Amino acid sequence: MNRTTLSPVFLTLVLTGCSSVSNPQTQSAEAQLRASTVISNPAKELVGRGTFTNNAGESVTLSFVVTGCPAGEHGLHIHAGTSCGSDGSEALDHWDPLGAGVHGQVGEAAPHHAGDVGVLSCGEDGSGSLTITTDEWTLAVGESSNPIGQAMILHGLDAKQRIGCGVIAANGTIDLVATTLTQNPAADISGTARFVEAPTGEVTVDVELAGCPEGSHGLHIHAGTSCGPDGQEAQGHWDPHEVGEHGQVGESAPHHAGDVGVVECGADGNGSLSLTTDEWVLSDGDSELNPVGQAVIVHGIDPANRVACGVIEGS
Repeated sequence: MNRTTLSPVFLTLVLTGCSSVSNPQTQSAEAQLRASTVISNPAKELVGRGTFTNNAGESVTLSFVVTGCPAGEHGLHIHAGTSCGSDGSEALDHWDPLGAGVHGQVGEAAPHHAGDVGVLSCGEDGSGSLTITTDEWTLAVGESSNPIGQAMILHGLDAKQRIGCGVIAANGTIDLVATTLTQNPAADISGTARFVEAPTGEVTVDVELAGCPEGSHGLHIHAGTSCGPDGQEAQGHWDPHEVGEHGQVGESAPHHAGDVGVVECGADGNGSLSLTTDEWVLSDGDSELNPVGQAVIVHGIDPANRVACGVIEGS
């Protein structure tokens, strides 16, 4: 397989039909995969509200509620720093006034940052809550274990994303709002895809990824002729037959023609996918099943993230 190195900007697919010397009916195409430069926040409607309450100087209770939150588990942490920025990156690492230097959980015996609040679970309705009481914090003025003035971050389904941020106010309240953009959690992703149409008309695609976060990544053809820096200019899954159902190319159940499949990336950052189908055509430029001109998206650990995108270009 030919290999093409990706650079983190966007995903450009160059499809070049070429006739084989031994079989003029064989067509091939190669995809060069590049990362999106930024990611739009998948939780644009996120709103959170919390209160730190002093319990007679013996402990502090944090009560926090959130709405507009993607269903699943989200890390909630106090970070060092007094501001957020549009993507939450102005907040520094986890607040660690005692210098523990270890991730963990407030209240546990094992060493941990004082800012390791916990995990907040959001339901399908987008709401979630967390309450924690600890003697590791104080609201006494001038004490190093006082969280007032520090930033609080709510992480996404992909823990590398900071989807919400706010600064703890002097009265012990925290108003957390959605960040505008987040950094691409797969900024180092790179790889190649090779499409070959056999004389029988079947098309095989072989995909290899490197620098890919460990886990499952959807790989789909989307309608649209452009990506934008975050892949959001591409529309929904390519669906020339107007099936209107998500599924898997090659399965008998209804599905979009663009539902390519899932790439599993390992701990080493590598992943691969191979698929053969008669649902696409490369040799007929007028066929509605020819994907040239559409966009290809690689999704992140959070499927809402379009970590790479590019438009398929024919000769």
